[in-house]
Amino acid sequence: MISRAQLQANLRQTFDMPRVKPHEYGITVDCSDDPYNVMPVASTIFANVLAQSQDATPDKPFIVTIGETHILPVDRLAIQATLTMLHAHFGKSIAFGYELSHDWVRMADDEDLYIKVPMPKDVPARIADPDGRTSLTNAIACKAFMTAALSQENLFQAVLELGISARFNDASMVHATDCINYGDAHTRDIIAKSALGLSATPPMASSPRGVAERNVVIAESALTHAKEVGARIYVQHCGGRHIFRQQTLGMPFKQHAGEGLSGLFAAKGLQTLNVMLLSRYDAAVVSPSELPAVRRSIAVTGLHDMWEFETSTVYETCRTSGLKCYAPEPSFF
Repeated sequence: MISRAQLQANLRQTFDMPRVKPHEYGITVDCSDDPYNVMPVASTIFANVLAQSQDATPDKPFIVTIGETHILPVDRLAIQATLTMLHAHFGKSIAFGYELSHDWVRMADDEDLYIKVPMPKDVPARIADPDGRTSLTNAIACKAFMTAALSQENLFQAVLELGISARFNDASMVHATDCINYGDAHTRDIIAKSALGLSATPPMASSPRGVAERNVVIAESALTHAKEVGARIYVQHCGGRHIFRQQTLGMPFKQHAGEGLSGLFAAKGLQTLNVMLLSRYDAAVVSPSELPAVRRSIAVTGLHDMWEFETSTVYETCRTSGLKCYAPEPSFF
């Protein structure tokens, strides 16, 4: 267990690091005048993808990483707006990766959660469910998610209706211990072949080492997905701290083994547009080596960043932004 003195030293290191201010990003989208309107976010992303992706191919796709705060409904709807706008222009040339364990359907089935469409257990998920329709349908039906569940369902419904190829592409995890699941061949093989290599014992999924291992799995799975479905544009959903090597409060940088998604994709020679949906919950402390990438990225500020009253938030955001709302209109009576 970490000592009090070591924790204090780590905290001092964290607080001594320069905070990344919104104006330090390459582009800042300020939504504070209309915090329920996510269309300025989607329009900015679309314009940059259109300008930068001419040379993209399924073998070398243009990557859009969108980092959210998982508890915030409006962040999910900003992703829905982005996918809707990109799909209207690029059609089947876009694909979508979602930060959820690639074998989530099987894990949910094993835990006796409601699964509407079973998936064969002896076939890799990317083969059994290449475009994600089974996974998305089950995630909507299961209703097992605790944070921003309604906005997640709205996003998944939109992806299904648009016909966008989507995959859950995070590492497998053992939910009882919240550790990376080395018993899963897909997860184990990708990490073992990476520069990280396997840990002596599987790390906690939320630890710095665990996040680094998950990033490797997400990045490799995203590229496999794009190639298999012929996508030139790949949109990757994730929590904000997956994009850059962000500092975790009280953890020294030396514990951050590996790269953020930005660095992993860049190392493969891919053009990447990183988008950070910032909120009051962000520490915004990154490794100094990541600052050049930060300054080429998009920061979004001012979106509604309250997680309470999700039904009302989803309805108001969809109404204001012109998005299709799959949730019932909220009733106050």
